Amino acid sequence: MSNPINGFYDSGVNDEYTLEIDYFREKDGYFSGYFSDRTLGEKQNVNGHYHFYSDGRQETVLEFSSNAGSWRLEADFVNGEPSFTEWSAMLSDVQKRNFYRR
Repeated sequence: MSNPINGFYDSGVNDEYTLEIDYFREKDGYFSGYFSDRTLGEKQNVNGHYHFYSDGRQETVLEFSSNAGSWRLEADFVNGEPSFTEWSAMLSDVQKRNFYRR
């Protein structure tokens, strides 16, 4: 099964945060790309990992670190399949705006 996670994601209003995933390996859940944080005026290379939880959670969890802290994004499955349309975002355990695939 292939679930391409590459693409452009932003935090909606004013694009305060953006994540562009340009490379991924589904077999081990690795990804890399660029993260922009307009609150700090920074764009940086990032890499991290993601995992599909098809147990009771039915979600994809993606994690990476930036200069602002540790990010954890969670996207619910839709009809039993991974969906990357909308992500709930936490920065160092504090809820942030959702991320959306563009």
